Amino acid sequence: MLKQSGFGYYVRKIARTWKETGTLAHIVHRVTGILLVVYLMVHIYVVTQASLNGEGYESILKTFRDPLFAAGELIMIMGGLVHGLNGIRLTLFDMGIGLKHQKAMFWAFMVIAVAIWFVGLAIVWPVIGGG
Repeated sequence: MLKQSGFGYYVRKIARTWKETGTLAHIVHRVTGILLVVYLMVHIYVVTQASLNGEGYESILKTFRDPLFAAGELIMIMGGLVHGLNGIRLTLFDMGIGLKHQKAMFWAFMVIAVAIWFVGLAIVWPVIGGG
């Protein structure tokens, strides 16, 4: 009989069920959470280095204005939106709200995240040199 706990069991279960909405929501939430933590650590490091080195500050600002960097920022904003809205969805479930509509709520919140992201893109696009 297979062990019903531990990391190996977790990986096997994810591998079997990754196409299901609940598993997809779980994976997306974990991955976006990890990426946001890594981004936050890098961001704090860069800002700290910029504040300590006056000459490097202008160089860092130039990097921030680069369209490729802005594209990365837009991807991180999408990650934040997806993670935050999925977190709200999970909080609602913890309060007993929407338990019978988990799949629909996940997809609705993802559509809302994409819609908000496109509004943000329309606002930021001229700033990053898109037109």
